[in-house]
Amino acid sequence: MLTCTNEGNDETDDIDLDAESLMKLLANQGLDTSLVDASGFEVLDDDDNNDDMDTNVQGLTARAYEQQHLLPRPRSLEMHTAAYDEEDTTQTLEDRGVVRLNGVLGSELASKLRDSILSEVLSIEDKNVDDDVFSAVLSPVAIDEESQKEKNQSTRFDYRLDIRSPVVKECLRALAVSSVGDVIDKVAGPDAELWELAALVSRPGSAPQIIHSDTEYSSDPCLYTAFVALQDISEDLGPTLFLPYTHSAVEHAKYAEGRNQEKYLPRTNPEIATLSEISNTFPNELSPAA
Repeated sequence: MLTCTNEGNDETDDIDLDAESLMKLLANQGLDTSLVDASGFEVLDDDDNNDDMDTNVQGLTARAYEQQHLLPRPRSLEMHTAAYDEEDTTQTLEDRGVVRLNGVLGSELASKLRDSILSEVLSIEDKNVDDDVFSAVLSPVAIDEESQKEKNQSTRFDYRLDIRSPVVKECLRALAVSSVGDVIDKVAGPDAELWELAALVSRPGSAPQIIHSDTEYSSDPCLYTAFVALQDISEDLGPTLFLPYTHSAVEHAKYAEGRNQEKYLPRTNPEIATLSEISNTFPNELSPAA
C-alpha cells in the first residue's frame, strides 16, 4: 500500500507507523543515505554535512510537491458499509489494502490524549533540550513551492508515546475492545507485536511527504497500521493520502518506488483520510505503505 501525508495548514495529531525503509527510499530517489540514521529516521547533526543535508531534505520535499501535481483529485476515504461487520471489513481490508472504521474513540477521550500530547511536546520544546522521543519523518521541512527555499524547520514529526502513560493506556484499552481491536485480532492474531506507537504532529506550513511504503513488499502480512483521528481532520489540514489496491507485487513493480511516478500516479485513484474525531482509518500494510 502506497501512502503519503499531504501538505498541512494547521496542527494535527494522528497515530502513525513507519518502518526501516528510509535508507532504501533515499537511495532510489538518488539521494545520499550517509546522512540518515536509519534506526530513528533522524538527520545526523554534523556541521560538515549541513549543505548536503539541506539538499537531501529539499530534494525529498520538491519530489513530494511534484507527486501531488501528478495525482488525480482525491476523494474522501469513506466507510465501505453503513454498519460494521467484522468479516466484511476484514475482506475489504485484504482486497483494497485500506478500510475505514468509525467510532473507535469517543470525542472526550480523543481530546484528552491530544491535549496531553501537545502539552508534553510544548514542554519539551520550551526546555530546548534534545530528546529521543522525537523522530523525523519523510519531508519534515516545509519548502516554498515556487522559490524552493525553506519556510520553517521541524513542521512535521513523530512524537513517540509512552505506553506507561495513564491516558495512553486508557486509549489503547478503548481501541482493543473497538472494531479496530476486532480486525487486528482477526488479521494479525492474538500474538501480534505492537511495533510502534506515536503521534504524527503536522504544524502550519508543513510540507507533504513523498508517496512511499513503510516496508518492502511481502506476500505475507508483516505490518498493519492504524491511524486514529484525535481531532477533526479536514482537507486543508494535510490528511493522509492512500492509493487503494497498491498492496500487491504487480503494483509495487509498476511504481518502482517512485522511478515510474510520471506514468503511474496519474492512473491511480487516491483517497484522503478526512476524519472526524470519533472516526479512524485502519489501513492494511501487508507490503509497503505509509
